[in-house]
Formats: sequence, C-alpha cells, structure tokens
Amino acid sequence: MFRTPSLRGGAATAPYMHDGSVSTLEEAIDREIYYRSLQSGHPLNLSVEDRQNLKAFPETL
Repeated sequence: MFRTPSLRGGAATAPYMHDGSVSTLEEAIDREIYYRSLQSGHPLNLSVEDRQNLKAFPETL
C-alpha cells in the first residue's frame, strides 16, 4: 500500500520527481507533459497561458 503525498506546499519543495532530478516546477511540468503524452501516443500541446495556470495551481495550495 502506498501513501499519496499532499499537494500542499508542493511548489516550495524543490527538487522534484522521485529522484530529485528536476530543480524547478516549470521543468517538472514540461517533463510530465512530454512523457505522459509520449506514453499515451497523443501529443499534448498547452498554450503559454495553460502552462502558467498549471504552475500557479500548486502555488495556491
């Protein structure tokens, strides 16, 4: 059984990823978008505004 960590304070807890390989939230978002869409076979194209909104979400928690 795994425990899912809370998103609260996630924007302030760099580095990111399971191995700490990503130093910024922007890079973490870019990597997740790229690898998730690569795995699904459906490219995901987010606008600049969408990426900014995605980054702003964990900053509000």
